Amino acid sequence: MNEPQVRSDGLQVEEHRQFQEAFWSAERLAWLGFAGVLVLVIFGVTGSGGIFSKQAIRFQEGTAEFPRFSRWEAPEAITALLSARGPGPKVTISQEFFRSFRVEAIHPTPVSAEAGDHGTTYHFRSVPGQDVLLTLNVRPHRPGIADYRVGVNREPVQTVRTVVWP
Repeated sequence: MNEPQVRSDGLQVEEHRQFQEAFWSAERLAWLGFAGVLVLVIFGVTGSGGIFSKQAIRFQEGTAEFPRFSRWEAPEAITALLSARGPGPKVTISQEFFRSFRVEAIHPTPVSAEAGDHGTTYHFRSVPGQDVLLTLNVRPHRPGIADYRVGVNREPVQTVRTVVWP
């Protein structure tokens, strides 16, 4: 039987020190990678919470908050605070939005909706001088990058991008 040699520290152990040091280095890199993933989760890059999970789009007559990151088949809420100037606010959403998202509910219910060249326009009833808080409950139905345009009243449309994780 071959016995390992006695080392200078008195132990009689056969070891592969270079392999062990390489393994420890790989293990530490994996720890750093996992810590990086946790930081991304905390910041909201995976959707559903965190400071980077939502993006605010500002219009002259209101603001809208869209998901920056979302998850496939997970419910999301898009909110908008619109000023009630004139006959009532209206929101236009391009057709590209509906290729990636399914609208499950709109609160308050729109008075009417019409399809046009620039997308679907929703008209809402409002009390003069009172802002309208609009909530769209949506669900992404396909993963990928969704680029779409949104407009409020007669203001120029703005482009929004949402990353939908599988």
